Amino acid sequence: MQPTLDLPRLPAALRPLRTLVALTERERDQALDALRRAEADSQAARRQDDVLAEYARELDDRWGARPGVTGSTAPLELAHRFSCRIDQARQQQRANLASLDERADRARAHWRACEQRLAMVRKLVERRLRALAAELSRRDQRETDEAASRVAYAGSIAHAADPAPGA
Repeated sequence: MQPTLDLPRLPAALRPLRTLVALTERERDQALDALRRAEADSQAARRQDDVLAEYARELDDRWGARPGVTGSTAPLELAHRFSCRIDQARQQQRANLASLDERADRARAHWRACEQRLAMVRKLVERRLRALAAELSRRDQRETDEAASRVAYAGSIAHAADPAPGA
């Protein structure tokens, strides 16, 4: 993050920019919060998908192909149906995960746009401060020049009013 401008010390002419910077910072902070929530939701969904995948592997290991098994096929049919349900749940979870990843990508893009806008506003404030400082410097120089001119003029009048020493 960039260093924060000393907003309370801005001249009165730039106070509206102080408000703009504060609003832009607040918008950026809200975008960052939204991004963090979206990423957390996406990570939680990814962990849930991993749990479902592990459960499906365990089920397949337990009830997978069993050559030479005789007797009732009901437990195998039940395990197969349950495996199909887990596959459906994983498909749903992957669709949900894709949606959450897209939401996180949009939140990230919004946060970046807010960061860029804040940087532009800060640059604007810095340019205005430099322009104001240059104007103050020119004004100070002009006042100094005028004072020097008055002193020089007063000195020339005093010199003209003095009688010549040899007369």
